[in-house]
Amino acid sequence: MLNRLKFLDQKLNNKTIRTILLIVVFPIIALRMLGILQWMELTAYDLLFYFSPNEPREERIVLVAWDEQDIQRTKEVTFSDYLLGLALEKVKAQEPRLIGLDLYRDIPVFSNNLEKKENEQAYNKLGSIFRSTPNLIGIEKVNQPIIAPPPALKEQERVASSDLVPEIDKIVRRAYIDPQPLEKENDLSSYRNAPYLATVLGIKYLIEEGFDYDLSSGSLMLSKGDNKIVVNNLKTFDGGYINNRTNLDFLVNWRRGNNLFKTVSVKELMAGEIPPDTFRDKIVLIGNVAASTQDRHNIPLTRWAENEPWTYGLYIQAQVASSIISAALDGRPLIKVAPLGSGYILLLLSVASTA
Repeated sequence: MLNRLKFLDQKLNNKTIRTILLIVVFPIIALRMLGILQWMELTAYDLLFYFSPNEPREERIVLVAWDEQDIQRTKEVTFSDYLLGLALEKVKAQEPRLIGLDLYRDIPVFSNNLEKKENEQAYNKLGSIFRSTPNLIGIEKVNQPIIAPPPALKEQERVASSDLVPEIDKIVRRAYIDPQPLEKENDLSSYRNAPYLATVLGIKYLIEEGFDYDLSSGSLMLSKGDNKIVVNNLKTFDGGYINNRTNLDFLVNWRRGNNLFKTVSVKELMAGEIPPDTFRDKIVLIGNVAASTQDRHNIPLTRWAENEPWTYGLYIQAQVASSIISAALDGRPLIKVAPLGSGYILLLLSVASTA
């Protein structure tokens, strides 16, 4: 009789497990594979950043920001060629390690405060400054709508991409290692070396720190002796993503905190109101942070912000560069994705253990 009861109990347990698998586990797996649960997983992912602790300032990066006060003061919506030339000369004088120009300059930008001839001279001088500044990198936009790079920097092959990777919900969680499409599947010969601006700045900074880099495997590998980091590109079904097919892109480890990057206003720069070593041996990013600019984006850190639920492209460039550099030099980890199927295995094990 006791053996019979044990047999019935075991049979019921097996039936319970099968029922749970059919009613709970398999439907969850199916919903996830169809992408229906993606928004829930990404929301949970954003919450982890939103509640993450504040971090110290990134001292290796300084921003030169054009803001609303500059617009009101100059009556110009962005850096004219004249002002940009003056700003670059002042930045160069302090011998920064790298300069990232997060401004489109495919055509001349004349000043309303100068005559036509003076603007033409300023444009020509700016081109000369571009050519004579080997540590300066400009931008282009390679995805639609395409925006050409500054001609003088294109001649010098010192151009990177400004393209970001917004999700369906318009939140930027990833950055490109390389936004260029492959000409043929698995043909890495068509890649240029890390053309996203912040990635270029991060790589070049680490090269000067003695790191080697390699893109031949499809991921970005940086190594110095036993110290090696790998910036893994996302693949189909990685993490919460379903059918991810956006070339070489990676999840950004967003740095949370107040005043994360020292920011210098254009007014302060022009008036000589900054210490003489502000830019020395630093990455200097120059760009637009005026409220009227269209270069505004949502990221996990700003998703639930009440006052300004966005951040500027200039800050995203700084965040991405910092993410790569701090992973190599500070041991601050990059975001890694669990192997495909690990979540399903854990789900099945949890069901089996409770049945």
